[in-house]
Amino acid sequence: MKCFIVISDGHTGHKNGLLNPNSELEEGVPVPMYAVPQSLWNLTVQVRDWVNTNCKKYDKWLINLGETTQGNKFSDDLLTAEMHLQFKWAAEAMYPFLDMKGMKGARFLQATSWHEYGDGSSSKLMVELLKAKYKLDIKQAVQSRMLVDDVMFEWTHHGPGTSKRKYLEGNSAFTEAKDKILLHLTEGDRCPDLSFSAHHHKPSKAQASILSNGTYTENTQVITPPMCGAGAYSRKVANPSAYYVGMHVVLTDGHGFEIIPFFKRMVDYDMEVI
Repeated sequence: MKCFIVISDGHTGHKNGLLNPNSELEEGVPVPMYAVPQSLWNLTVQVRDWVNTNCKKYDKWLINLGETTQGNKFSDDLLTAEMHLQFKWAAEAMYPFLDMKGMKGARFLQATSWHEYGDGSSSKLMVELLKAKYKLDIKQAVQSRMLVDDVMFEWTHHGPGTSKRKYLEGNSAFTEAKDKILLHLTEGDRCPDLSFSAHHHKPSKAQASILSNGTYTENTQVITPPMCGAGAYSRKVANPSAYYVGMHVVLTDGHGFEIIPFFKRMVDYDMEVI
């Protein structure tokens, strides 16, 4: 039995990014902990508490779908532009997960270049930092596939988007799932049962199935939300009035999989009564 803790888009180094309260600007000087990072950190505590309570007999894995650091291309609301501190803080945000009893390993995916200092340096260096501290199976990948308890997983950072229109949410995830099935039926290899991607501020999940030669081939596509709040650039791109942050936990037991979401709704406006 396996438990996968899925997290993405921490964007550590940004004012609204994921941050360990124990991180320091320099020795003895804590990093300012604003409201959004504190809320994000509380959510990670909730996830760890749930897993520790409900998954005591499971082998645990951490799956980070990328963008652990903010980078310095977009300078709005940076806590620091110093690369070494962003790397250090991002690694420290992962420590409590890797300290969990039963943790077997972690995977860090390469993501958007300007958040990864060009060529995936963030995820590559993250692996080196964590391997030096933990004797676990920790690796970096551009994309990843795993066969676990007869479930084929696919992990990527980039994938289908989510619409700004509420009534269109889920459509692109469904289309991606159906297209993935058609691709693998055409190529003649096994289609992933469960595909995870990230990069978007609204989560979505959809399942598709296609009947071929008397057998249904199925795929479930999950867009996992970020673990960061909105900044100036994301407001320009997405312009959200409300969005979700969160994580997923996926369990396998040899008979399929179960997806447990942990979400928190965030609002990006000021409410006034005048």
